[in-house]
Amino acid sequence: MTVTVANKKELARLETVPGAMRTTETGRLEEDVRQSRTVREYWVQTREGTWYRVSAEQFRAAEVGRALEICE
Repeated sequence: MTVTVANKKELARLETVPGAMRTTETGRLEEDVRQSRTVREYWVQTREGTWYRVSAEQFRAAEVGRALEICE
C-alpha cells in the first residue's frame, strides 16, 4: 500500500522484562533481577488522518509530502 505522509512521530516507552528463573544454592527457585529496556515505535500519518506503525527503516525514509510504501 502506498500512502502520502502528512506527519510522522516516534514514541518511546520503558518496558520491564521479567528476569530468568534460576536455582539458588539451597535449591530454591528465584527470579533474577528484572530488566528495563526502551521500546521505540515509529508512526506515519496519511493526509486522511490515519496513523500506521512502520519500521525504523521506513520511518527514516519517510518524508512529509512524499509517498511511502507500507505493509498493513
